Amino acid sequence: MPTSYTFKASDNEPVVVHLVHIKKTIEHTNPVLAADKTPTDKPIDGAHEDDLNKTITRTINVTDPEGTTKKTDQTATVYRNAVVDEVTGEVTYGDWSTGN
Repeated sequence: MPTSYTFKASDNEPVVVHLVHIKKTIEHTNPVLAADKTPTDKPIDGAHEDDLNKTITRTINVTDPEGTTKKTDQTATVYRNAVVDEVTGEVTYGDWSTGN
């Protein structure tokens, strides 16, 4: 997609139009819905709930000298925000965070 376009009619000065993309920040608390589209009717491929919010679980097994195993689950919730190009629907993501 060009970033500028020059219009030129005979015997006139050329007119240069610079094209810019509007980008919208998508907060992890307000993700894009599956059916959402850009103002140019392009599908938004990403920035959905599962793309912006994750819960990670790990299991720690500790075995004492007598052979008894104690299992402990730990969970962490992480999130990230995204930016959607409102012309193309392209999504870029920020870094994951725990909010701490």
